[in-house]
Parts: sequence; C-alpha cells; structure tokens
Amino acid sequence: MGLVVSRKVGHAVVRNRVKRVVREYFRLHQNEFDLPLDMAIVPKRKLDPRQLDLALADKEFTPLLSLIRERMPADSSERT
Repeated sequence: MGLVVSRKVGHAVVRNRVKRVVREYFRLHQNEFDLPLDMAIVPKRKLDPRQLDLALADKEFTPLLSLIRERMPADSSERT
C-alpha cells in the first residue's frame, strides 16, 4: 500500500494523523485481502482531518475494497 497525503490536507501533525488512521484501518483488515494487490491511497482534498477517525475510514474504504474484491479474478494466475 502506498499512502500519499498532500500538504493541502494540513500541516505535518494533521497529515501524520491521517496516515496513522488509514494505516490502522488496513492493519485491522489485512486478513481480508487474499489477493496480490498493490494500492495507492490519496486522501480527498476536501477531507476534514478533525473528523477523520477509524469509523469514517471504515465507512469510506470498506465498500471500495468490496468492489475491488468482486472485480478481481478468482485465480491470481488469470491476471494480466
């Protein structure tokens, strides 16, 4: 997983908090990824870091990851 948080999100303390929350979400859900998968995560510009918590990360990422799992081939050898 690659994680990029722009300066537009806020100063260093704010950017680091965003990174910690996103990393924690993926740490808690790492067992759900059986697929060989590379991801680049870039938080939204309109993200309000003061409201970001693990519940919001879960609400945003879980549907996306479910969609990714559905679209990935069942056998990793089928990947092109």
